Amino acid sequence: MTRISWARTGIKIASAALVAAAGTCAVYEALVERKDRVDFPAPGALVDIGGYRLHMVRSGAGGPTVVLDAGLAGFSLDWALVVPRVAAFTEVVAYDRAGYGWSDEGPDPRDSAQIADELHTLLHAAGIEPPYVLVGHSFGGFNVRLFANRYPDEVAGMVLVDPSHEDEITRMAAQMRKDYRWLERAEVPVLRFMGLLARLGGVRLAVERGWSTLLAPFNALPEPERSMALAYRMIPRFFRTAGREDLMYRRSGEQARHAGTVGDMPLVVLTGMGSEELGASPLPFVSADNLSQAAARMGPFKRELHADLARRLSTRGEHIVTERSGHLIALSEPELVAEAIRRVVTVSRACAVPSSSRGGEE
Repeated sequence: MTRISWARTGIKIASAALVAAAGTCAVYEALVERKDRVDFPAPGALVDIGGYRLHMVRSGAGGPTVVLDAGLAGFSLDWALVVPRVAAFTEVVAYDRAGYGWSDEGPDPRDSAQIADELHTLLHAAGIEPPYVLVGHSFGGFNVRLFANRYPDEVAGMVLVDPSHEDEITRMAAQMRKDYRWLERAEVPVLRFMGLLARLGGVRLAVERGWSTLLAPFNALPEPERSMALAYRMIPRFFRTAGREDLMYRRSGEQARHAGTVGDMPLVVLTGMGSEELGASPLPFVSADNLSQAAARMGPFKRELHADLARRLSTRGEHIVTERSGHLIALSEPELVAEAIRRVVTVSRACAVPSSSRGGEE
């Protein structure tokens, strides 16, 4: 046998071994995911909204009902520390957008207009009557602004938690814009790669071995919420859904731009000016130090954009800045988020017509 023949044979054996190893990893991942579905069933209700189901958790009593929408690559458990605080004074709903958590995947496009319509259908299908106080974190801010634009008679107020801004790219300084566009171009390919890695159990291995800080923020949650948040963030569907939303990020921003203002509706915008003290990296190979440096550069710029939202969207807009938290305020400073919600709920109750039959703690 010639050297070339030996080399070809070696390549074939190595390829077969890699395929076998990948198959074994994929089978193991599938078995673990199946076990997680048994160990961590949906804590709330699964509501059919027209051929696919969305998961939602209701807590508390009274009105207006507070509706929580997480950021990109986020779902109901992102609000686990906020929900009980809000449930103490009114009804609160945390839900999983299509494709996240316990919700089924939904149709394209995964932009804010589609998401707002799905949320509206969910709330009505579940029998949750308006008015609503909408709370959106990051990308969720686009979603709730679209909801308020499309269904203005059903919205009593809004809280935007470190929200995305439609001009955050175009209004950046030249160097910052260059850096951000590099990251923006990288996000979707990285999310696709992460989906493949997750299918082979690679994400789970990295998290369990401590090689990745991707899920570090959820260490702030009590059990079993922490384990559930991790389990449903290590599966291929999670990364696939995040990629589908990320593809529509600019489009969602433009939709929010054209949604206009909310008049004199009570509005609070929260800005986290601290570093990412929880040590989270939204992408692999991006260190917590990189994030802290980026947060420091972006801080003043972000403060300006958020002040613009509070000023422009509502004549009753209020801007609150915290130095204790970075982007993930709901996990690092949930009491601040709950207090902002309480303020909007209180104002909306004071403005409600006297004949309203919906009540709650003042």
